Amino acid sequence: MNAASTNVATAVQVLPPTTNIGSNSDLNTLSILSYNILYKDWVSTERYPWLQHADAISWKYRLPKIRDTIAKFHADIVCLQEVDIEEHAFRQEFGDYFRTDYSAVLPPCTTVKQKKRESDGHWGNAVLFDRTRFQLISKEFLKKSPREMVLLFTDIRHRNACSHCNNNQNHNNSICCVYHSFFVVNVHLAGHPAKWRARLNACQRMIAKLKLFGSQFNSAKVEKKTLKLNTNINGNWRQMRIFICGDFNAPKLGNVDQTLIHGGIDIERYNITHTFRPDISATAMNEEQKNDDSLITAQPQNCKLIRFAVDAKRVGAIIGDKGARIEGIRAQSQASVWIKDASKGKYGLNTLRIIGVKGTRESIVTAIELCIDCLHAELPTHMRRDSVFMLMEKANLENATCAMTAGIESLCSVNLNVYGKPLFGSTEQPIQINGDVDAIKHAIRVLLERWFERPNCVDTQTLYHPDTEFDAHFRHEFAFRDCYDEALQSRSMNAAEKSKGSSEQSQRMDDSYYDRIKYFPTFGDGVSVGSMDFIYYTANNMKLVSVTNTLDDDALVQKIQHEVDRIRATESQPTHKQQALLSNVLQMPSETFVSDHLPIAAVFELPDIAHGNDEKCDCVSQQHGQRLRSKINKNKKNKKLRHSMTRRAKMRIVGIILLLALDAGFWSISMDAVKDIADDLKIPHKVIVEIYR
Repeated sequence: MNAASTNVATAVQVLPPTTNIGSNSDLNTLSILSYNILYKDWVSTERYPWLQHADAISWKYRLPKIRDTIAKFHADIVCLQEVDIEEHAFRQEFGDYFRTDYSAVLPPCTTVKQKKRESDGHWGNAVLFDRTRFQLISKEFLKKSPREMVLLFTDIRHRNACSHCNNNQNHNNSICCVYHSFFVVNVHLAGHPAKWRARLNACQRMIAKLKLFGSQFNSAKVEKKTLKLNTNINGNWRQMRIFICGDFNAPKLGNVDQTLIHGGIDIERYNITHTFRPDISATAMNEEQKNDDSLITAQPQNCKLIRFAVDAKRVGAIIGDKGARIEGIRAQSQASVWIKDASKGKYGLNTLRIIGVKGTRESIVTAIELCIDCLHAELPTHMRRDSVFMLMEKANLENATCAMTAGIESLCSVNLNVYGKPLFGSTEQPIQINGDVDAIKHAIRVLLERWFERPNCVDTQTLYHPDTEFDAHFRHEFAFRDCYDEALQSRSMNAAEKSKGSSEQSQRMDDSYYDRIKYFPTFGDGVSVGSMDFIYYTANNMKLVSVTNTLDDDALVQKIQHEVDRIRATESQPTHKQQALLSNVLQMPSETFVSDHLPIAAVFELPDIAHGNDEKCDCVSQQHGQRLRSKINKNKKNKKLRHSMTRRAKMRIVGIILLLALDAGFWSISMDAVKDIADDLKIPHKVIVEIYR
């Protein structure tokens, strides 16, 4: 875990909303804005009953106000969520309007499949950036999602001031200097109350991508193939400047915040589940249980993982995650079933498909039998195989293979073949079962009964879900901090000084979850009020200067603060934090606030992290020099070996011809002289003496 949040930086200034935060001519500052504008087709009186005025519902009314809000900030980087990402629509709504100041980054052309997935609209994230100052170097859309963007920018003015980068003839846009570049991650995480796993998974996915950029590669060629560009990071990930912002649909002190700030989640001490708001907590938990296929959690200690394999090409189409029969198999067996990977061509089985099943013993047996029946019924005759591979952990088979398989062949009328090596280089050892369908199912049942009785069999208390499963042991070392939490801590320090160290005042400011909603609310839909929009930054290589306030209506701010204090005083402290507080104190959108989210923005100071003031950034020349020296040394080595080997071979041939001529009697020579010649030519004496004789 890192200690990013242990030390508080100098005082953070809180600016009024929609303040001009543009850096203008200041080379050392950067401003960033994040704004969820609320998708244009989602505003209606049914959804927001307090909107009785027709103009407040109209997109024609909302769009100019959204544009005006963005323009007032004059931010260097603008991260938007819930925009229409169809290229023509975006250009009409934002691209043409901001064309003199910004360039836009949109997800790639949306396919029909993506349109079906976003059945309630064609929306996603977008980023506007000052093209006079920044150049886009790389863009990634994780899992091809329009809601997870990882962008890499370089500061043109800093690059132009870097003499080595600017004057080096080998410099080009594909070589990115970390000392004047930065990453921007614009996210909009899943909002459904049952999708906390999806939010964690997305968080880990974007950090894993950043860790990949910070990896040390063996060569520039490998780096180019992996990242589609070359950088001079070379494992020096601490110099990576990173901004992560957007609508996280998660609260302060929630699982996503803990993952970013503390480098991971301590699942032993922290309840990773949380719901959207208290009024639907029961519904959310029921939905979560349904989505997790957790019908077998009554006896979680008996849940096991089994993998088996069949030799057929169309397994995924029949029982895969998108297969027609997968839901029926899961429902009937009450087990998780998925296709995890395929053969690497070992054992001569190029069409082998591995199927994972997790559950109790009976549910696993039922699921495997249903899978075998489905394959036997739906596969063409020429594709059917009379064999199944059961994959057992090697530790479970050592010194126990005979005990587990003894008598099964005669009892079930099958043939068993236990492979001597693990399959696919893993720790799982295959047991091939050959026979007809009924005999195979009988053998599997007997084998699993014996396997489950072993004390060291694989045990698990969680269910595997390929689309939403997160790594509970995921860790990172980036020093992320939350901008508005830093502002809160700065406010708390100032308040403590004014109150002369009053413990009462310090206690009131202690809980950043309530204080974040109290002082910087970013969300209100008339049912709940919360703070779920964040801007995170790497605190080890930049300094937070200021943030903008979210509200400037003093009466409304005071009303929200009183409501939060009331809820805080009356509500019992839960084991986890809700995403929002149940209250109608903030009704958005409205004629004043045209979205259900409020914009957040921050200004950062970017110090010189390359070298001392007198040294120049040698990102390109150093990298090119290393590659050139490596190439020269490699050529010298190859040339030396090639020349030496050729010369030695020629000398041996000449020496053998000489000895043959001597043997033919042209002239006589002593045996000692022959041995001397052999030593000079590094030829074994036996060869020379045999030829001479």
